[in-house]
Amino acid sequence: MSKQVIFPRTFNYYFVSGFFSLTLVLLSSGFVLPEIHAQGTSTLSFTELKGHTDSVRSVAYSPDGMKIVSASRDNTARIWDANSGKELHTLKGHTNNVTCADFTPDGKKIVTISIDDTARIWDVDSGKELHTLKHPKGMHWYAAISPDGKKVVTIGSFFDATVRIWDIDSGNELQILSGHTGPVWRATFSPDGTRVVTGNGHKDYDTALEAQIWDVKSGKELKRLTGHRERVYFVIFTPDGKKIVTASWDNTARIWDAESGRELKRLSGHTDVLYSVNISPDGMKILSASRDKTARIWDVESGRELQRFIGHTKAVGSATFSPDGKRIITVSDDKTTRLWDVDSGKEEQMFQENTDEGISAAAFSPNGKKIVTGSGDGMIRIWTLE
Repeated sequence: MSKQVIFPRTFNYYFVSGFFSLTLVLLSSGFVLPEIHAQGTSTLSFTELKGHTDSVRSVAYSPDGMKIVSASRDNTARIWDANSGKELHTLKGHTNNVTCADFTPDGKKIVTISIDDTARIWDVDSGKELHTLKHPKGMHWYAAISPDGKKVVTIGSFFDATVRIWDIDSGNELQILSGHTGPVWRATFSPDGTRVVTGNGHKDYDTALEAQIWDVKSGKELKRLTGHRERVYFVIFTPDGKKIVTASWDNTARIWDAESGRELKRLSGHTDVLYSVNISPDGMKILSASRDKTARIWDVESGRELQRFIGHTKAVGSATFSPDGKRIITVSDDKTTRLWDVDSGKEEQMFQENTDEGISAAAFSPNGKKIVTGSGDGMIRIWTLE
């Protein structure tokens, strides 16, 4: 499964991180002394990671769970020892907010995205910058790393409508995927790395509201997935690469055959726009997050709704499965992160702080036994679940 790195929504930012990890990131608006709450069925211990001087925008574990990378509005990303909480490296070079950072699948490199119009590649061991990826028409909105860690796909600015594929080792541009008629919101690799699917469109600008499948080697368009009535805001392959799931602002998610481009199932039930979809580790379930304040689980084969998670008081910007698929975490505009049981739909824990932003980013550790959160006060906390 490809690693997905960055994407904006109106005034908020969301971030997908790591293997089966999804993070929501919100804008910060000040600092107060936080009161920390983890309300639920058990008392949780945590470790604090101090160093950032402004809001933490994203957090991600390394694939082996030994390190954490964070991105912040203080223009830096930082690498931490996940056991001791010690800061290992400060990644300096960006000249504006770093909106996200993530590891390559081998854990040896980090890709960062900033609103300074660049993506950058860093060496994990030394903390040195290796390459700067400069988009010729403005900032990178989003990036996703290929499953083999050799390529990264980036999306340009709102009116650019191009997607670019880069070589991570050399920093060279390999392909330009052009042909979108409107802004591109997402791009991600297929599990075998041979295709990229993009989601695009904007109803207000009279553009095509569709997803497109591209060949990575040639840069040619293979299929168009048409049917949504609003922007296609999120796209993802199933783990076997045979299906694609799209999430749209038309309040639906849809399942498509990745070879023929045919629509297989329409997931209807949300009453407001969808912000993300995620696939369970076994590939059997879809998890959606919506502005209707809920997250929902759907069966991949039948398209039937299996579970609904109710409790947030504002939009749910993201939701992700734990590595074993038994739990999910959600992050919401209500400034909370919540941990839920998949089978029962019950809330197990609610993480909350009284900063203006609250908890702004969260991700599972690779073994699912810890959650790392980032906050508007610049603090990072590692919570032990078991």
